[in-house]
Amino acid sequence: MKMRKSELVNTYAQSIGIGAARELINKKINAAALEDKESYTGEAITRICGELEKEGGLVRIVAQTFRVRMERRKSEEQGLLLDNIETQIWYLTDVNTYGAVNRARAEFLGREKEDVEDKSIYDLIGREESDICSASNRKVFDGKKQVRTEVWAKNSREEARLLSITKTPKLNSDGDVEYVICAAEDITARRAAEERIRHLNSVLKAIRNVNQLIVVEKDRNKLIKRACDALIEAKGYDAAWLALSLDHETFAAVTGSGFEEYFSRFCDCVVSDKTPSCIKNTLLRDDQFTIIDRSQGCGGCPLAGAHTGNDTAIARLEHAGKFFGLIAVSLAPDFAVDEEARGLLEEAASDISFALHDIELEEKHNRAVDALKESEARYRALFETAKDAIFLTDEVGRFVNVNKAACNSLGYSREELLEMHISDIDADTTGQEEFRKVRNGMVKESTFEVNHRKKDGTLLPVEVTGNFFEIGGRKLSLAIVRDITERKQAEYQIKKSLYEKEVMLQEIHHRVKNNLQVVASLLSMQARATSNQSAKDALTESMNRLNTMALIHVQLYGNSDLSEINMRAFVNTLLKQLLQCYMVRNTKITPTVNVADYPFPISIAVPAGLIINELLANVLKHAFIGRVKGAVKISIIVPENGKISLTVSDDGVGLPDGFDINATTSFGLRLVRILAEDQLHGTLSVTRGAGAGTAFKIEFGVNEVTRN
Repeated sequence: MKMRKSELVNTYAQSIGIGAARELINKKINAAALEDKESYTGEAITRICGELEKEGGLVRIVAQTFRVRMERRKSEEQGLLLDNIETQIWYLTDVNTYGAVNRARAEFLGREKEDVEDKSIYDLIGREESDICSASNRKVFDGKKQVRTEVWAKNSREEARLLSITKTPKLNSDGDVEYVICAAEDITARRAAEERIRHLNSVLKAIRNVNQLIVVEKDRNKLIKRACDALIEAKGYDAAWLALSLDHETFAAVTGSGFEEYFSRFCDCVVSDKTPSCIKNTLLRDDQFTIIDRSQGCGGCPLAGAHTGNDTAIARLEHAGKFFGLIAVSLAPDFAVDEEARGLLEEAASDISFALHDIELEEKHNRAVDALKESEARYRALFETAKDAIFLTDEVGRFVNVNKAACNSLGYSREELLEMHISDIDADTTGQEEFRKVRNGMVKESTFEVNHRKKDGTLLPVEVTGNFFEIGGRKLSLAIVRDITERKQAEYQIKKSLYEKEVMLQEIHHRVKNNLQVVASLLSMQARATSNQSAKDALTESMNRLNTMALIHVQLYGNSDLSEINMRAFVNTLLKQLLQCYMVRNTKITPTVNVADYPFPISIAVPAGLIINELLANVLKHAFIGRVKGAVKISIIVPENGKISLTVSDDGVGLPDGFDINATTSFGLRLVRILAEDQLHGTLSVTRGAGAGTAFKIEFGVNEVTRN
């Protein structure tokens, strides 16, 4: 069943006017989280009425009545709904005749519903009361306007109850009264409480004044001064003072009323260490109230002679376990501290204590509110001015909030985005899958790249950092989104440039290798053409050095990484080349290669390769003369300390006596020392075996070579 909004508006228009009715209904539609439409389902109308009933009073009564009428139209359950509300509701078909009534009304009359409906009021209640009701009903039927009255009526138990009755006419299309809806609330208890308050206010005028004061006065100093004034004006006290405590023994300030002299001296005494005995005694007592009657003296107190013959009452100001200070009054000479006066001051002290406590809470609250506002302002400023797009989504992925950058990046308005889901902008499912991981607690935070689809259909590459959290039991996801279009373009350009440089560098290595091999070939041709053995050996050694450097460029040309080479493969290839070059006749040489699988940068590979070449060449030329067999070992070890150890050793004839690497005339060994110390910035040591053999050991650091 559907119902038009205008019906609900018109119902309230009869009592509050069409404009106010429209405003009220629109407000409650918004409170019920509904869209503004011309008609609503019965469930939606029930939600709107529920918001109206929260208002209380007439609005509540009309809402209840409208709900009843709606339910009456909807099904036969109207009677059940009426019978479950405390408000008495009945219909009048004419001035004196009941229509439908609810259970609350029937019980008030002491009858069954069937015994009331369609009966005259004269058949149900006394003549005098019926005449009053009939006259009131006639005003509604004749005036065609709502009437509200408060009347005393007896219920079925002969108890007088005060009823607040609202009678609302229902007009037909001709403007005549079709029927009148009556609703009555029992306000007897409320009226009794009001009467009691008025009685208490008349008897305890001081408390009323203080109560009125603490509601409006939030300044601590003004509060205590005006409280003293109010106590004097209310009951005719001669004087009153109030002292605020710093702690349980000392006081910060004293304020009073009714003292013509001596009071400034009294204040000085209270805030100093010369506290009067009456105050000391009150602080020592467990009782809240202390009475100093007129027969007692107060020696040493500046006010001792100010009100001679007056009773004085002192009360502690305490609330929520905290001591705020003391309040004291000096009664008129003909007025003693009786139970009424004691109760009055105790009530006043309690109210003032509460007010002081409330001021403290208010000050704390204000500080917290100010801090919250400042924090909110900072958050809002950061949120709205952030260059990155920020999206806040609910548990199912709908946008709850977005910033300006998010709108600008996608081309949507804020309103459009708040109607959308995260899937509406994700060009693929990567983002949703990553957020599921965060929501399910698999990861605390997720950063990933994804493409967002803009309003114009184009794709926007973005980097998303997602977090998941709860606020007030509501699960939310926060995504900070950065446009990486320029970064992607830069990455593409870098990759393109890097590829071009790799191609170029490979070509350079290839050409360098070719050139070195050409030069080596020329040296080989020259060596074959000369008959001088010394020249031939020198040319051969130079050729081998060039081939060693060419071998490095060959490996670099074949590697995916053009800046590093694998020394194990290099050493194996170099050893084969040298064994072919230096034909050691009648000697079987056993090579051992123990090289760590460690990539060497070209800045280390070239000098290290030349050192290995020179040392191997020296071994093959001189170490195994006259030997049937021999062994040579090449070792490169890379320990954790970063120091590389390169060792070339043999079991040959050994070095001559008195050999000094620093004084040798051998060009090859001098080259080894220069490369080890100047190029690799390392140390060179030479070790002779116990019987025969030699070991050359070079130690150097990778970082030292690359840094230099």
